[in-house]
Amino acid sequence: LCSPASQIHRLMRHISTCFHAVFAGMISLSLYSCASMGTPSGGPRDEDPPRLLLSSPAPDEVNVRTRRMELTFDELVNVKDAFSRVTVSPPGSGTPRVTSSGRKVYVQFPDSLRAGTTYTVDFGNSIEDVNESNPLGNLSLSFSTGPELDSLRISGVVLDAATLEPQQYAVVGVHAASAPDSALSTLPFERITKTDDRGRFTLRGLKPIPYRLYALADANNDFRRDNPAELLAFYPHPVTPGSEPAIAS
Repeated sequence: LCSPASQIHRLMRHISTCFHAVFAGMISLSLYSCASMGTPSGGPRDEDPPRLLLSSPAPDEVNVRTRRMELTFDELVNVKDAFSRVTVSPPGSGTPRVTSSGRKVYVQFPDSLRAGTTYTVDFGNSIEDVNESNPLGNLSLSFSTGPELDSLRISGVVLDAATLEPQQYAVVGVHAASAPDSALSTLPFERITKTDDRGRFTLRGLKPIPYRLYALADANNDFRRDNPAELLAFYPHPVTPGSEPAIAS
């Protein structure tokens, strides 16, 4: 038999061994617990804009009968400031409704489309992805309700005459050179677009005829200058698409 002192010593050594084992287990558990609560590091920031996968009508499609356009992208998208940034040419009596849902963007035309007419929808930089708000710049799609598509264009820049500063989201429009002088104030533009944030524009869907080119600060969104307070710029000579650059200031 062991002495009481030796028994106590053996018992203390056993308790010490058990304590270290339990303490080591607690540390292991604690480290495991901390590891399980950590957040994995993310990848690089998404800097790519949405990519158009499909549109209906298709780009440059002819003999279109629908009053609705549907666009499908490769990621979730949002339409920002559609009223000021999206234009439909030629303008109609009502404002098209532009909405987004998931990966799709919809354009609902309020009126029946004109027969034998090329339509152009300029989205500008209004379409962006949901996660990082990366804009898809200068998206424009055209289609025709007839068998032919008018595909000529005029590009340029709109500047303030006094400061030479670019004019953002100004309406740029044309009348045929043969139209009467009163057309500017009595009739909506035959074709329209808007400048971007650097004053640049591209007017699409034009015929191979001379046009008079205007830029307008259109206060009431009727695509004509019916108020003398609306600022106006114009190119001094008729422009035939493809024959020369057009710069209005």
